Formats: sequence, structure tokens, C-alpha cells
Amino acid sequence: MYIMKKQVLLFSLLCGVTSFVCAQLPVEKGLNTISRSSAEATIGFLASDELQGREAGFHGSYVSSEYIASILQWMGIQPLNESYFQPFDAYRKERQKKGRLEVHPDSVAKLKQEVHQKLSMRNVLAMIPGKNTKEYVIVGAHFDHLGIDPALDGDQIYNGADDNASGVSAVLQIARAFVASGQQPERKRDCSVLNILYRLALLFRRSRDISTLI
Repeated sequence: MYIMKKQVLLFSLLCGVTSFVCAQLPVEKGLNTISRSSAEATIGFLASDELQGREAGFHGSYVSSEYIASILQWMGIQPLNESYFQPFDAYRKERQKKGRLEVHPDSVAKLKQEVHQKLSMRNVLAMIPGKNTKEYVIVGAHFDHLGIDPALDGDQIYNGADDNASGVSAVLQIARAFVASGQQPERKRDCSVLNILYRLALLFRRSRDISTLI
């Protein structure tokens, strides 16, 4: 999905070392904020039945975006612009015809020539300033899922714990860890980045059966 020509957002993922021996006190402070309980809390909320599968453009997705923005605000992470939200419209063919959501102007122009759907959506964008103000690195995850299917026999909600509530939870854990470290991210050989990602990998490996979280 096109957001901006200028890349924006959180932190560097590049690190060319595999040793964790260079961890220092600020890094440890960040790592100590990563916990299974907070990860499960985010996944559990986003994948709850009350959000009805978070289908893009519908109520559950809207509530999800409010939830994510509130956590970023609580962490003290500033919005990328004046607001955390980047609204946009997406279009697709009518329900009787299969088709994916489109945002490119050329595709939208074709869809508008026939019966179509229009869905109002929004991204959530926040930023932690790094040491190099001329570089931007994105860390992101989609928070929408498939919604509900009234024709299903039995459970009709696609909760989307693995796709992608867990990814959203991981991004929020990374953000919180960097804030807690008190260090500005830098795109270079940075052991703090690798340590945080390694701790997250271990956490989600232990939480592999995400179905137990909802």
C-alpha cells in the first residue's frame, strides 16, 4: 500500500553481528519491557470476538486503530504528523464479483465506471526520532483481517490472532523497548536492535500456539 514517497517510521533492523555481548544497561532496560503478558494482552484484544475479525473499512478495524494509537500515545511516542491516523479510501468491485481492494488512481478510475464499493480506512503512523534525521526506517504490521462470514456453519468470526494481531503486538513491543532504552535508534551495526529482535523471537516462539491466547 502506498503511504509516502519518503520512507518514514521507527527503527533500523540492520545489524551484521550475531553476538549479544555488547549489551549495556540502556539496552537491558529496553529488553526488560518485552514480556509475554503484554504481548498476549495485545493479541487477545485484537483477536477478540468483539472486534469481529477487524475487516478493513469496518467497525472492528476502526476500533483496532484507536487501540493502537492509544498505546503509542501512552508510550510517549509522537505521531508522524499532527495525528496518528492517515485516512484514505479504497475501492473494489461489488460483492457479487470477486476483486481486491484498490488504491492506485488508475485502478480506482476503472472501478468507478461500474458498480463498486468504497471503504474509508486509515493507517496508524508514529515516529521515534533517530540519531540521523535524514534517514527513515519503517517497522510495520497490518492490523486488519478477514472479518466475519455469516454463511459459515458455527464460528463465523475470523479472529486473526496469527494474521496479524501477533505482528502488531511485536511492533508495539519493539517500540516500547526503544523508548525504555532511552537511546535514539541508529541505522548501523547496533547490538540493541539485534538484542530486541532476538528477545521477541524467543517470546513468540514460546507463544507459538496463539489459539490459546484468545
